Amino acid sequence: MRDEARRKVEQRVKQEGIADYKNQPESFVFCEVGGHAALSWSADYTLSGQKWTEYLTAVLSENCHALFFLKAPADQVALVRPKYEQMIKTLRMP
Repeated sequence: MRDEARRKVEQRVKQEGIADYKNQPESFVFCEVGGHAALSWSADYTLSGQKWTEYLTAVLSENCHALFFLKAPADQVALVRPKYEQMIKTLRMP
């Protein structure tokens, strides 16, 4: 699952050109979502001169993989993260 986080950095930097996109190593949390293994973490980057944070959750089942993410200005992500986490808890995968 940590490979997913590494791949997301590569995607954001190489494909999307976000040069300073970096995962927050201390933010990695292994958990369970809908009975499946999951990993949540945050990454920081700059967009138009402003600090932003992306909060991601990868969920794996035997049959599929889901990746959710929330992007917000760094000073606002804490305000919307509770609703994001409520949404993730509703996930049902085969």
